[in-house]
Amino acid sequence: MPPSMSKNASYSIDLLNLGAGPLDCKWQVGAPFFEALEQDLVTDGLVDVTLRIKKKTAGYEVNMHIEGYVTIPCDRCLEPMRQEVSGDAELKIQEGDEFCDDGQVITIPADMQSVDFTWNIYECIALSVPISHTHPEGMCDSKMTELLNEHSAASKSDPRWDALKSLKADEEG
Repeated sequence: MPPSMSKNASYSIDLLNLGAGPLDCKWQVGAPFFEALEQDLVTDGLVDVTLRIKKKTAGYEVNMHIEGYVTIPCDRCLEPMRQEVSGDAELKIQEGDEFCDDGQVITIPADMQSVDFTWNIYECIALSVPISHTHPEGMCDSKMTELLNEHSAASKSDPRWDALKSLKADEEG
């Protein structure tokens, strides 16, 4: 996402005025951040973001760390659930003809003086969410759990298996 597309310019860093030493930035992102991005996976949360930018001979090196929690839908009952997240990301910034962000290397034109890290922050958070995310056993919405149990294959009796079970029971008894 190019910097001009961002809805939240407070995550932009002015690279032209970056000193010789590393620059450390700290933010805490919450509901307004996630609402502005209008993404389906993460709808809320509170995440601490630390960004360190070091000027190198041929560009910049960016290290990002995130730590906190997000609110996402449970895979089982679809109700919101709290999920702890923690992660790191490394980015390189280099100069080029036009803006390009492939997730690991950000290429910026020579006349661009600041880079917006909003989308990179969101990606780091989203990639920290486990593939499978469900409430702990017994914590899902009771109505949805009841519906799932009612419609699951395990709750339906198959006469063929019932006949085999009775044969097994006869052998054991």
